[in-house]
Amino acid sequence: MATFLAGLIILILGGALYGSFVERIFKPDDRPTPAIKNEDGVDYVPMSK
Repeated sequence: MATFLAGLIILILGGALYGSFVERIFKPDDRPTPAIKNEDGVDYVPMSK
């Protein structure tokens, strides 16, 4: 049980650290998505929030 909990904690911490690392490298932007930019009501339809 201790090994399982240790592994679970390592996975959660690793995911958080890796996520922040990737976010720093790729830097998300505020560009509109294709569903917003090319909205035509058929193929490009934005989803509700």
